[in-house]
Amino acid sequence: MKVKIAIHGYLDRRFINLEKEVKIRDGSTAKDLFSKISKDIKVDVLEILTKGAPVTMVNTERLEIPKDLSRKLVDGDEVVILQPLAGG
Repeated sequence: MKVKIAIHGYLDRRFINLEKEVKIRDGSTAKDLFSKISKDIKVDVLEILTKGAPVTMVNTERLEIPKDLSRKLVDGDEVVILQPLAGG
């Protein structure tokens, strides 16, 4: 199956502006996707997400990390990770 992932913002002191379609196995979870994409961008996305700063969504629904890492993805899902640039 294919899902879309978008990552925008600073992760591990690197600005990442990524939008791509990723092929993953049927039944894959959000955690599986983040592990796969971490290898591609050479940043440990799971570690950054569990620290709590980025906003993570699947199809406009916010994920609660780490609780929702086991959420199963389906073909066509759109996953977005947004790292706030400043607080306020």
